Amino acid sequence: MSASLAKHSVSLALLIIRAGERDSLKWWDDESLSEAGLFALSRVLPRNPRAAAVRLAYLAARERHRGMLASAGVQGATTLLDFAEPALATPLESASFVMAVRDEPITSVGQLRIHLHELASEVTTIEMPAPSGEGLLDLSDFPGRAAPGLEGRAALLAAGYLQGQVGKPVIPYLRASTRGGL
Repeated sequence: MSASLAKHSVSLALLIIRAGERDSLKWWDDESLSEAGLFALSRVLPRNPRAAAVRLAYLAARERHRGMLASAGVQGATTLLDFAEPALATPLESASFVMAVRDEPITSVGQLRIHLHELASEVTTIEMPAPSGEGLLDLSDFPGRAAPGLEGRAALLAAGYLQGQVGKPVIPYLRASTRGGL
């Protein structure tokens, strides 16, 4: 994965991770990146509380994704977090992205749309199909999937989160059978 794609994917993923926090859209049970969470982590890990917060928030979001996919019987799916995982999985790599995380909560899907547009303007023009009743959005056969390259696929996956609501995440993914094109 190129450095530019990694940065783009991580920026999109970090925005989604922040949006899902308990003080924001309440998609996962985590508040590491909230004001209270950062304060608590600064007391326990004074050297680099923000890096720890990013890592904890990423893990919470990843587990929520995996749990929702597993409960619906979806195996081997690729999500936006998978694109960003190589950069966020190790503390050394994730440290370079720590300052990119927004401090303020993202309390509406409208705010998320604005922030996503700043990172990838095409995200807000993609018309998504309706998610499943389980809150999953399979974009494997979506016509917009033909977006050029991995960067386009990362943007497509990011756009899928705009189908969520406060307290009701939508997890967009690509099936394993389509991963060869990733």
